[in-house]
Amino acid sequence: MNNLGERIRKLRKERKMTLVDVAGDFMTKGMLSLIENGRSNPSMESLQHIARQLDVDVHFLLEEQASEELQQFIRSLEERIQDSERDLQLDKYKTLLKQLDQEIAEYLKMNLPATYEKGRLLEIGSRVKRGILQKPTDESKALSQQAAAVYDQLSLFNRAYKVQLDHALDLFLEKKYEEALNYLRDKKRHYLSRTVVADPLVQIESDYNEAVYLYAVGKNEEGTAIIDELLAFTKRRSIFHQMDDIYRIASFNSLLTGDEEKFLYYLKKSRQFAEFKESKMEIESTYFMEIHWINEFKKDHKKALQMLEEMEDGIDEDDSWNGLEKARAYYGLGDIERALEELSDFTIPSSVYHPFDITMLYTTYSYRALCLAHKGQWEEAMKDAELAKSAVKDFPHTPYHDFIYDTWEKIHQQSLS
Repeated sequence: MNNLGERIRKLRKERKMTLVDVAGDFMTKGMLSLIENGRSNPSMESLQHIARQLDVDVHFLLEEQASEELQQFIRSLEERIQDSERDLQLDKYKTLLKQLDQEIAEYLKMNLPATYEKGRLLEIGSRVKRGILQKPTDESKALSQQAAAVYDQLSLFNRAYKVQLDHALDLFLEKKYEEALNYLRDKKRHYLSRTVVADPLVQIESDYNEAVYLYAVGKNEEGTAIIDELLAFTKRRSIFHQMDDIYRIASFNSLLTGDEEKFLYYLKKSRQFAEFKESKMEIESTYFMEIHWINEFKKDHKKALQMLEEMEDGIDEDDSWNGLEKARAYYGLGDIERALEELSDFTIPSSVYHPFDITMLYTTYSYRALCLAHKGQWEEAMKDAELAKSAVKDFPHTPYHDFIYDTWEKIHQQSLS
């Protein structure tokens, strides 16, 4: 029965529950400790109580552990993905994901029993496939649904809901913003009605995603309220999961609403957590946000260019954000030719999904329209101005909309005169 005790202890620690939390009023924590250490065999009644407290099915507790080889492979997958997110640039990261995809496929060819480890393997496999193309595929969705089915079968409702969050993310990545929000909220209600003990890490991910989707459909006040509640919850519980992401979205929203004090505070906190995680991509993201603020909102174009040059070695040459900020700075300094050079081959990256980000990137066409108008190329200028205006008309309003619409109006009027 020692394997049973180890399994109970492992699940309890995964859920960050104490002996008292699981024992409840049904048994003493001493008795539960004896069970976990294999020194006492629980009755079926005691086992059913423990299963309810851990939010699993009794049969799951009684199953044999997955092979040590599979457990080690899953740990290796998680570590390699985590390390690559910290250290690798996007192209190298995708190369690694393709390698991991092949390794996962070999394991999934085996007739694995329905265990937690199989669900985890399917879950990671789905995320790897999504990461390779930076978008959901039929294969990634299929693996995700299989993982959810395994977790449901084992009554692992926290894990099942986490996978459903991935499906909501798939809808978001397909730019079905309302559908993603409604799906998440529907699954959230279902999850809360089934689970005994909510996993705080899953709750954080759920609330963060819900706020992002609310911003995407223009429900900014609701999104901000959730972020505020989420920050209070993480501080109260001393949990630091996804804090760089949470502070980054709070920072960007503050930037768009004109609250400079909150923007700088949230940006600093986001960078601190990204540096703590040693995530190169996320650290870089906070510096780009700072450069954007200096360039677009403070109009200190020389400083923005200086910061961009300092970051240049670590940035991909075809980085669209980098090109846009350079063009914005050159245009602000009156260097029309260099601005046009940065904007000449621009296209919206396929890996950008949020309306805020998409709208910001479409200002590129407005800047190009202004440059072309400055050179007297009115027909080409009007095409770019119209393209930007049409592209963002259905997205929630931002300061970038004002710039895009004002540019269109300015060029339209000048082309008529």
